[in-house]
Amino acid sequence: PALRVVGSGSSPSVKVPAIVAPVTPAPVAIAARTLSTTVAHTPDALEHHLAAWQDLIAHVAEPNPFFEPHALLPSWRQLPGADLQVVLVWAPNPLPGQPAILVGLFPIVREPRFKGLPLTAYATWTHLYAYLATPLVRADRASEAIEALFAWLRETDAAVFEWRTLGSDGPFRHALI
Repeated sequence: PALRVVGSGSSPSVKVPAIVAPVTPAPVAIAARTLSTTVAHTPDALEHHLAAWQDLIAHVAEPNPFFEPHALLPSWRQLPGADLQVVLVWAPNPLPGQPAILVGLFPIVREPRFKGLPLTAYATWTHLYAYLATPLVRADRASEAIEALFAWLRETDAAVFEWRTLGSDGPFRHALI
C-alpha cells in the first residue's frame, strides 16, 4: 500500500511519494553503519531504556516534556484506549564495545480508520494532557532518525501517517522538511 504523510491542525501537510511497487526498505547509512529500530509495546519495555532515553533528552534537537520519562510513562500506563507503541531509533556507538545510542523516540498510535475512511493510519500520539507531539530526536541525527522512522513505517500496514501537533518552526520541523 501507498504511504501518505499528512499533518493536522496548524502544521503543514507533508506528502511523500507513494510506493507503487513492493520495495525492500534500505537501511539508513551513517558513516558506513546503519540505524536500527526497535519497538516498545509496553511502558515496562520502554522503561528498560531509561539511561539511553535520558542521554537523548540531553542532546535533543527540540525538547518535548510530554515525551520525557516523567510524563510519557505514567500517561501510557493510565490513559486507556490508545494502541500505542514507541519506536526507538538506534545508531551504533563509534566506541567499540559500547551500547548503541538512542537517536529517536517516536510515540506512535495505530488507528484502523483515517478521517472516516477504511485506511490504517499511524500518527504521533497526543492526548488530553499533552498538547505537543513533537518526537524526540538527537540534534546531530535528526534527519537520519526521521528517515529511519519512515523506513519502519514502510514495513507496517500503514496507509497514512499523520504528524499531530508539531512545533511550527523548530529544529524538528526543519529536519522533517
